[in-house]
Amino acid sequence: GQNGVADPRLRHVDPALFASYGSRLDLPLRKRATHFFTEMARVEQGIAAWQAGDLTRFGELIAQSGESSIKNYESGCPQLITLYEIL
Repeated sequence: GQNGVADPRLRHVDPALFASYGSRLDLPLRKRATHFFTEMARVEQGIAAWQAGDLTRFGELIAQSGESSIKNYESGCPQLITLYEIL
């Protein structure tokens, strides 16, 4: 791989490694990686909440996902951002 990295995709980076060294990334990359790792954790938590029938927690996770998508991943069109703000 490039620069001695076997596979540079985030899915192959241990979350603990990112927690230790993520601050070394430039801000835009760090924010996107933060979204990636927190989203992966939210997916796992969302599965557990759904299976437990905890729709309140599931909804909280969906809202957190929307916030992270907008603030960390910097995605979303004005309409989606407005919808997030309403919810």
